[in-house]
Amino acid sequence: MRLRTRMILLIAGPVMYAVSCSSPNAPAEQGSLVFRFEPSPQAALVAAGGVADVFDSVAVCVFRSGSPITAEVRQGAAIGVDPVEMQIGCIAEPNKRVSVELFASGVMLYYGVNEDVDVAAGKRTSVIVDAVPFFVPALTVTPGIVFDGASFNLSWPSTQGAQTYRVEASASPAFSTIEWSQSLAETLTTATLPPGSHYFRVAPETPYATGTFAGPEFRYVLGGSGGLVVTGLSAVGVIPGETFSIYGENLDFPDVQAAITAEPMEIVSASWGALTVRLPLAARSGYISVASSLGADTSSDPLIAQRLAYVSATGLLAGAYNEVLWENGDDIEWSGIVYVPLADLDTRDMSVFDVILVATDTGTDVSNWGGGRADRAEAITKSGATVLAIGDGGAAFMQIVSPPFSSATVRTINQTSCYAAAPAAPLFTSPHPVTGGGSQQWIDMCQNPERTVSFDISSLFKPAGVSLYATTGLLNDRWSLADAVVTNNSRSIRHTFWGIAADPRGFTSDGKDCLSNAVFQLYKERQSPAPSAPAR
Repeated sequence: MRLRTRMILLIAGPVMYAVSCSSPNAPAEQGSLVFRFEPSPQAALVAAGGVADVFDSVAVCVFRSGSPITAEVRQGAAIGVDPVEMQIGCIAEPNKRVSVELFASGVMLYYGVNEDVDVAAGKRTSVIVDAVPFFVPALTVTPGIVFDGASFNLSWPSTQGAQTYRVEASASPAFSTIEWSQSLAETLTTATLPPGSHYFRVAPETPYATGTFAGPEFRYVLGGSGGLVVTGLSAVGVIPGETFSIYGENLDFPDVQAAITAEPMEIVSASWGALTVRLPLAARSGYISVASSLGADTSSDPLIAQRLAYVSATGLLAGAYNEVLWENGDDIEWSGIVYVPLADLDTRDMSVFDVILVATDTGTDVSNWGGGRADRAEAITKSGATVLAIGDGGAAFMQIVSPPFSSATVRTINQTSCYAAAPAAPLFTSPHPVTGGGSQQWIDMCQNPERTVSFDISSLFKPAGVSLYATTGLLNDRWSLADAVVTNNSRSIRHTFWGIAADPRGFTSDGKDCLSNAVFQLYKERQSPAPSAPAR
């Protein structure tokens, strides 16, 4: 003879376990319980959260008779498609207590107990165990919003089988980090938490397992002035597609939104005093606004969208070009220039930029351009950005990427002026007309003699797709200002050669206007509608 237990699942109403017991030939003081679980297609139950769960494991606990109640043996088993049989040895005595726990993915979903089970030698005993959902049906947290230093009141109904309750709070609804917790036998408590968003949940517990949580319930603690306030930004300028932080007070209310001018921004993370956001690829420079149910505020200073890249070995003149171009900043929608080291061309996505300035220090010829890595030029041509190629490095870059320039001779000369072959060309007239000398053909570009690089290209046999703007002397076919269309990945992109390898802060007014006009033409080619100043 042996004890046998059979489990029957009834979906409508409580889960019931029919247990039949018999005793083997054993000493009178010993016996055993044999549990047999037979899963069926109806074994799928709806948990408290409304998700269908299939039990994957079971645990049975047998307790001794008398007081206090003490656990005698606990045994678990996995539940699969085949019947599961558990044999549990125990002391033969009347009035034993037997509990059954059913799990799915480590969470105890159902709990049942029979507190009057007789285990005796030579007898067959039938036992019924009613199992009910093991969860807290509701959690009440009051009030909804408190000021810093005040407490929340938490309460919940009791759960059959629970010996304690696990109460937790987290700054996120995913509860990835627990900021506050209690394990208590009562069904009410209080919580005092720091300013910011807080989510509460509660679950029943036994010494062996935790049930399904009720919640999360969102509540908020106001700090600082009590409203939404923007106090500053983590950066003056940001590259489109990258993240930055907005600093302030009460920034993490769940419905918080952020924008630059009228362009919404993705919120990456939120805390009471900082909001991390991603600058959209299409964003233009402007003021940062943040709004939620707690109010709205705008940054006192604008954020500069760094839509221009300065590719350089040292980055020494990046700030100088930014300073000069910002003398006519509305030409480029007040975009900023960011220094991009040569090594970054190996990994950085350059397509986020509108105009790429290739600095004179990127190389002196094709052999050493890009730190001896001519292949790095492809990261620029594939980007789709227009290019201003400056001085020696710019000339080497043009020889690498543009066939009309690849075989042309590069020359250098110290000079302050250039000769405009076509004074009516946009480079000299739009949007800033240059004064020039005489018939506007001689233009003083620099205040002091500077190194100027030119290409030898005959104006009589000018290659198709090339525009020749200015020479280093009167009709000498040594072009210091020119451009060409470069095709890569079916894209036709304008590359302008700017042969004046000088600190732009030493340019004359005409020289600065010519530089602004060149960058404006390149920027406009990538933009629609026409540029405008950032609105506040």
